[in-house]
Amino acid sequence: MHLQTSRFIELDTPPVTGMMWAASCHNREELLKAAALGADFAVLSPVLPTQSHPGAPTLGWEDFADACRQLPMPVYALGGMQISLLKTALTHNAHGIAMLSGIW
Repeated sequence: MHLQTSRFIELDTPPVTGMMWAASCHNREELLKAAALGADFAVLSPVLPTQSHPGAPTLGWEDFADACRQLPMPVYALGGMQISLLKTALTHNAHGIAMLSGIW
């Protein structure tokens, strides 16, 4: 199950038991909350500008790397990702990249 921030941020206990769940995060605070609730993995976005959210503020690679330091779960980069950015993501503490339109 993949939960938006609004679905897990106010919880005091894990949202589900007996199944994997992922958290959609936008900053370090949300990642820490997801970790405290036992998320199996998270996506952190937006790293780069996206077609779906033109003009939205982005994290950039350095802020992404800082947000992902010393977390107990894998974090995947989301937002403006392309296959060609996988190596860059991995060197900035990502466990991989997540894509929607970039995959096509």
